[in-house]
Amino acid sequence: MEQYLFKEFSIIEKAASFVKIDDPKNTYLLGVQHLSYSTSVMFKFLIERGFLAKNIYLLGKCYSTNPYAVKILEDLGVNVSHESNKFNSHKNFDEQFDSYTNHYFSKIFKILKGKTILLDDGAALLKLASKLPLKSDIVAIEQTSAGYHRAKLLKNLSFPIINVARSDIKLNYESIFICRMISYKVSQLINKNFKDNYSPRILIIGAGKIGLGVLSFIKTRYFVDIVDLERKMSDFDINELDERLFDYDVVIGATGNCSISENKYQFLKPGAILISCSSSDREFDSVKIRKKIPLYFNCHRSIKVDGITLVNSGFPVNFDNSYLDSKEFQLTRALLIFSIDQALKTNGFSKESFLELKNAEDIYKIYLEKFPESNIGIKKSEHEITF
Repeated sequence: MEQYLFKEFSIIEKAASFVKIDDPKNTYLLGVQHLSYSTSVMFKFLIERGFLAKNIYLLGKCYSTNPYAVKILEDLGVNVSHESNKFNSHKNFDEQFDSYTNHYFSKIFKILKGKTILLDDGAALLKLASKLPLKSDIVAIEQTSAGYHRAKLLKNLSFPIINVARSDIKLNYESIFICRMISYKVSQLINKNFKDNYSPRILIIGAGKIGLGVLSFIKTRYFVDIVDLERKMSDFDINELDERLFDYDVVIGATGNCSISENKYQFLKPGAILISCSSSDREFDSVKIRKKIPLYFNCHRSIKVDGITLVNSGFPVNFDNSYLDSKEFQLTRALLIFSIDQALKTNGFSKESFLELKNAEDIYKIYLEKFPESNIGIKKSEHEITF
């Protein structure tokens, strides 16, 4: 297993130094997280600041769970769900994950008796909590934009949610790291699948932060078009998508929803490669493709069906089985640590629904102390990536 490890944790450690827990025995943290190496480091420092490992309960997602990180967490005494690695190719992942979340956390909610922090990535945990009779002092944290939009639709919320997802620091800086990693993976796939003298045509669907970010990294190397619901952001009208799909060798989905449904497969160019750069397996109606071959359980498997190649089983390309991580993601972990500290100081019985993350600029100042030029280029000699 290829590991991308780094030894520099000063940003995470500095952020954790601000955390103070008044009543560790009655403080709980329930989390849905990408169980990456930097995530395990984050929890290591939180435990050193007073969190009891036995009061931390985590569920990972199969496509982003690093076995090495899980071992670190378990050695620390953290409770990690065995369903963090579970995957069934013939089921929709969102439905699978909702069932894992319900199965793991429902019984844990029954034993809570103090301050409880819900650290969520995608709102699956918030969705469950909104349906339960809660007695604990609960404060939630949502770190993704998709999760934030789902959380806004939840009814009967009885606890506040700290909105890390829409903080300027996360939107403006984390997306750059992610886009660089995605672009690196796209370049690897192109080098592997196309001959040197062939220049593939690429289509990006979705002109949000990620789609535009990936475009900025790869447009100087390849022929790339982008299309979006907003015509002014597109190289052609979205209504022309069906007739234009045949022109592209590579399609990158960056909408966060289903960009190519099953009824559009017929319009794809034979040999087309589908690459997702958004959460879960939604971009290409991936379960419909996977069901055309026998059942399998490796979510990182790339499959070729009816002339279409579905990379990483339809999961985001930056979360493949290389378990890519970066010291730059210490900025993200620092944001989460500050949100956890804010949650500890917030009354969970308040009537406010969404709270802004406080002191986010302080986090960026800590980051700039280590990366003064805010330069996201990184060296392979440090087990990280240059693109």
